[in-house]
Amino acid sequence: MKNCLIISLLIFNIGINFGAAQECGVEISQEETVNQETNSPPCFDVEYIQENCIPIYVNVNVHFFLDDNCEGTLATADYVDENLSAQNAFQLAEDMINDANSFFETMSENINGYNYQWNAEENGVEPTESQCIPIRYVLNGTYIHCDTEAQSAGGLSDVDQFEVNQDSEMNIFVSNVNDSTNGWGSNSSNQALVENFSPGLLNHELAHALSLGHTFWANDGCDDTWDIEMEWDIDCDGTADLIFDRCWDSQPKYNGQDACDTDLFCESHPCCDWSNQNNNLMTYSGWAGNPNYSALTPCQLTRMLTDLAENMCDYIEDIGCCPPPKAFIGTVPNLDEEMDCPTCFNLASSFNENAYSIQITNHLGNIIRETDLIERQADKYCIAPQINKWGQPFWSNGFATGGTYTITLTVHNECGDSDTFDFTFTLPPPCSIIIKEEVPFPNEGITLFINNISPNPARNIIRIEYNSSTSGNLSIRGLHATSGYSYGILSTNNISAGDNQSTLIDVSSWNSGLNSILIEFENETYIKSFIKE
Repeated sequence: MKNCLIISLLIFNIGINFGAAQECGVEISQEETVNQETNSPPCFDVEYIQENCIPIYVNVNVHFFLDDNCEGTLATADYVDENLSAQNAFQLAEDMINDANSFFETMSENINGYNYQWNAEENGVEPTESQCIPIRYVLNGTYIHCDTEAQSAGGLSDVDQFEVNQDSEMNIFVSNVNDSTNGWGSNSSNQALVENFSPGLLNHELAHALSLGHTFWANDGCDDTWDIEMEWDIDCDGTADLIFDRCWDSQPKYNGQDACDTDLFCESHPCCDWSNQNNNLMTYSGWAGNPNYSALTPCQLTRMLTDLAENMCDYIEDIGCCPPPKAFIGTVPNLDEEMDCPTCFNLASSFNENAYSIQITNHLGNIIRETDLIERQADKYCIAPQINKWGQPFWSNGFATGGTYTITLTVHNECGDSDTFDFTFTLPPPCSIIIKEEVPFPNEGITLFINNISPNPARNIIRIEYNSSTSGNLSIRGLHATSGYSYGILSTNNISAGDNQSTLIDVSSWNSGLNSILIEFENETYIKSFIKE
């Protein structure tokens, strides 16, 4: 765990010792529901952090699952509407953690709004104020596994074999949960399982991993949360037909009908009464999944911070500084474990960076390629072969088929902090980067046909003209063919089947010389080259 200087000085002066989900399940070991007696002191002062809302940055990683043959799409619930291609996993993971952090930030910013525990006095507990939530997550890595069984999980035991750095990073698994819940959290192993990308659901499950129980449990350990048992006598015969302890919203339905309408029912549903509405993050409620209303009580926040301070010091990346950067290089798995050609590296899971640089060395440590500092978030970096005068592909600039190389990614944040990640790979045989287009379109097996890139040479704007035999997501990236410098994602949008379609790309700031356009569509990659004046 790193500590920034200014916070270390503050802590020294005060004597601190440093060393929504609709449904979810929870696995909390009995030993972890109370503070454990340990031989070492807490690694931060919980009261001071809580009162001053000093950010605590906790390391996490994210896992996705493909079929056994490493094909198909990433496993989620069937209703999830996202780009679930394996290539998009790295961006999904970064967005997922950013959204979870933004959820807590919104709760903290709305401390004068609706983020206090509603209806506390009405339900017999002391009213509390809105809390500033200091916990933030730092993405350490994104992993894609080829395992069909894990694509459908009944609980954490079905996926925990894929844990990475379980003693220093919280493991988040994304899979189609085949239980009656849509997520699980475990305090005993600091894991979470979710079937969608809702930040409310993820924060709910990670809060379980930080020792919180459901508020509708009688033993959740906090006296400022409330739980009531409600009964509904639908036919007013004196016997309760429904007994429950939570309300999803204030407009319940019964058999598709308005349960608050006393013309339809002899008495209205208990959830029609506002005093029964609960917005706590740890209940099952539509309010809890909305960051403008979701609440954690002082006791709950103390429990989470105490768990971190006493049991999870190795999980903490930083305290009190600006968001710490994390570098990560990911690849999409395949059965033969060989690199693709062009050889591309996903950098999108790198976190909290505003600039990065790349260096590639051979097995002797000699630099083969490196970039200057690139002042934007890392995205993707590709090594593409060249074509000789006979039309044959070859690796240039010191690369060779079968050679072992190490790509080093260094990322920087706005405060000047940096982080580095190394990835060693073996270069595959060079592939032809020219698409043979003499076959008339449409043709069996071809979904996209690139008609033309014009003008060529180009100075400012190029037009990419294409036909498509099917609808799908079209992603366009740019690459300087000689240096391998990536311009990142230039365009991404859903297109429909049809002929004579086009996309305009601004290349005015590109490096001169030979450049390549990488067009990704429906698991196919097309590469076209043009000369930038």
